[in-house]
Amino acid sequence: ANGTSLPSLSSQPFSVWSGNMAGATEEQLTPDERARAALMKLRDLAPRTSWNSDTDAGLLPLSTVATSGRVRNDAPALLAELVQGGGGQAPLQDLCVTLRSGGYEVAESFCDAGAVESTLALLTGGTGPSGEVNGRRLAAEALWLMIYDHESSQRLIKAGGHGQVIKLLREEGSRGDAALSGGALRVLGETLYSETRKADLWESADLELLVEALDWALRAEPASCRGPLLATVCNIAALWVARVRGGAIATVLPLVGLMPRLLQELRSWRDDADVLFQSSRLLHALSTRCHFWPENVREPTLAAMRSLAQMQHDETLEGSSDEVRACSQKVLQAVEKLPSSPPAGSLSMMD
Repeated sequence: ANGTSLPSLSSQPFSVWSGNMAGATEEQLTPDERARAALMKLRDLAPRTSWNSDTDAGLLPLSTVATSGRVRNDAPALLAELVQGGGGQAPLQDLCVTLRSGGYEVAESFCDAGAVESTLALLTGGTGPSGEVNGRRLAAEALWLMIYDHESSQRLIKAGGHGQVIKLLREEGSRGDAALSGGALRVLGETLYSETRKADLWESADLELLVEALDWALRAEPASCRGPLLATVCNIAALWVARVRGGAIATVLPLVGLMPRLLQELRSWRDDADVLFQSSRLLHALSTRCHFWPENVREPTLAAMRSLAQMQHDETLEGSSDEVRACSQKVLQAVEKLPSSPPAGSLSMMD
């Protein structure tokens, strides 16, 4: 936490790291300081070019992908068409429209008929109707609409869905099909909570792509459409921070460096309860798992949470204002307890 500034954050208005080692060359550091710097230096936030998108025109696909289709009452026949792949995108469009109009009971009936597994194959297989322009986006939307609860999430997990969706996100990022990545992230946000706390996923580095995804969400264009993507990524990242363990803890550290940018972005979403709530959850998860925060991350967070508390006192937010108020208060209390320098003898900022 006393390391040098990250190159990928050097253009940002906040300097993430400060202290005795800031600005020093390696030759000027003592052996102990060099060891600490090696441990604490965070990796580049976006090492994969797949997340460096020049344009994100397809940022929010779910409201626009299913532009046609009809409600179907013949689930077995519809699933057969999906598996056979002879109907192009029409079966996927029909599935999305049917799920949107039918609610929980219809979604449950499709899950029982094997639609989760069939649709997952279309999302990640790259063949049949999923290989067409909007086919895989439709498959992502169908999964998001279909999976309502723990039982349906377990169907995706048992089919190896999380590994496949994470692989898709690595391949596409925001530079490939940004709309597909956004849809895949929403699927993860719906299903990851059904992974057990002892699942191997929390000990692996698989979810480190969320650092890059959050970086993308904070700079995606058009800026007016960032809100839903930002809420989705913060939701998943909050769960990741809470459950990560073992050697994978190191992969979470770069998220702390993104918090000043997240706080700046929240100014544009002060009327969006979902963005505020999910962002507060991420801040709370990081602040409760860290031993300390650098002062130039800790102080802006305190100021932002106090401002948010005052704003909610003066204004009425649409949506879950009580949840936002409670979570932001927890963040404020947790960050107030964090020291701004590491405990004596500690080389790690997280447990």
